[in-house]
Amino acid sequence: MKVLNTDAIKSAILVITSEFSIRKAAKDNGVDKETLRRHYKNVGETNEETMVISQNYGWNKIFTKEQEDDLVNYILKCCEMGYGFTREQARKLAYEMAVKNDIKIHDNWKKSTTAGIEWYKGFYKRHPQLSLRKPEATSLITSSSKANPSLLICDNHESYLLTDALDIAKENGVTILTLYPHTSHKLQPLDVAVFSPYQNHYNRAVNNWMFKNPGQTVTIYEIASF
Repeated sequence: MKVLNTDAIKSAILVITSEFSIRKAAKDNGVDKETLRRHYKNVGETNEETMVISQNYGWNKIFTKEQEDDLVNYILKCCEMGYGFTREQARKLAYEMAVKNDIKIHDNWKKSTTAGIEWYKGFYKRHPQLSLRKPEATSLITSSSKANPSLLICDNHESYLLTDALDIAKENGVTILTLYPHTSHKLQPLDVAVFSPYQNHYNRAVNNWMFKNPGQTVTIYEIASF
C-alpha cells in the first residue's frame, strides 16, 4: 500500500481557498489531486493542530472481510456460469449488498445508487483473482461441462431428440428435459394468462391502426397510444 505524505496533504489543505484551487494546491505540494480532494472533503474547516490525516481514510472500510469474501465468491460463481461482470455491475451489486445489510455508506453511494469508484479500485486490488469485464456472448454448450452441468428445458420438437444433439449434450454436461404436450397451462402459466392475451390484443390494435393509416409504419410512438 502506498504511504501517504500526510505533511504534504496538510500543507495543501491549509492553502485551499476560493482563489487557491485544489488542483493548484495538489500540484504545488506534490500530492495527487483526487487524494487531496477526498481528504479535504473529509476534514472540512479545520486548522493544522486539529487536522488528522489517516492512512486508512475509510473509503474502503465498507464491508467486513466475511462480507467482502461473499461478494467475491458470488462474482466468481457468476463468471464460472458464463456471466461476465462489468465494473458498473460490481459497483451496483456492492451498493445493493450494503443497503440490504444496513451498512453505513457514503452519501455519494446513496445519490448514485452505486458503490464509489475509489471503493471499486481498492476492492479490485485486494482481489486480483477477479476479472471484471463485459459479458461475452456464450452458448449453453460453451458454458457447460461435466463438472459444471446445465439443464436445458425445451418443447418436444424432434430436433432435440436427434442422436447427434443428444451426444453433444451428454459430452458437455447438458441434461435435456422436454415438456409434455398440452401442459403449457400448468408449466408455463404466463404464456397462457399474460403473453398470449397480450399478443392477441396487440395484434388487434396494430391491425386497426394500419387499417386507419394505410401505407404508414407503426413506430414506438403509435404503440404507446394503443
